[in-house]
Amino acid sequence: MHKSNIIFLHGWLFDSRIWYKLPEMFNNQYNIEIHDLPGYGTNKNDIQSHENYCLKIFSRNEPCFVVAYSYSGLLALNAISNPQCNIRKMILINSKFDSSTNNDQLINQENIKNLIKSLDIDRVGAIKKFMFECTRYSQTSKSDYKNIIEIFDVDSLPSNEILKSNLMYMNKFKPMTITNNLYDKILSIVSNNDKLIGESSVTPENKNIIKYHLDGLGHIPFINGSQKIYTIIKRFLEVERKI
Repeated sequence: MHKSNIIFLHGWLFDSRIWYKLPEMFNNQYNIEIHDLPGYGTNKNDIQSHENYCLKIFSRNEPCFVVAYSYSGLLALNAISNPQCNIRKMILINSKFDSSTNNDQLINQENIKNLIKSLDIDRVGAIKKFMFECTRYSQTSKSDYKNIIEIFDVDSLPSNEILKSNLMYMNKFKPMTITNNLYDKILSIVSNNDKLIGESSVTPENKNIIKYHLDGLGHIPFINGSQKIYTIIKRFLEVERKI
């Protein structure tokens, strides 16, 4: 039986280890591709731009499914309308499309600028604070934070140069308007307790995106929510929406 390909792309700071057990849940139905962006994880020495890297992995003869977390959701959104990219459906998890909105949330233009400065002043402190904020509002925040700091040693993370470049990309990113022909292709999964992005992850310009909300989970929902996320994604990939 022929299997379709499903690509997993991690977010800012964290490499592909962030997925925990989620990708392996799809092993029986799909060919799994778990990628590290250039500068991250197993791809730490790759210096090509993230946009070029995504263009390369999305350009293929057979259509693929894409699961993109946080920052990578912007890269995937940027690629989906490119005729070279053969993306059948896309799932965005806790991706904020426009950092200029909702200044009461932690991911906004001013805080991104401050984070860039903080990385230069105290890299370890800035990274640990961000990790804390990622898990802070989860119902299992203490155990979530403990898991994250055990898995991600600061020395294993991308250089400041890479991290700051990614943050500047977020600050400049302008959301595209999702046209009707993409309406059934994009699902946005948002954690209700994610204070980094908040409700503004789905902007008015992107009202055509299908949305699903997760209760009790923070910005990193994979630690305790993988089974629920798997069920949501599986249903979305298998059911062809009738418009």
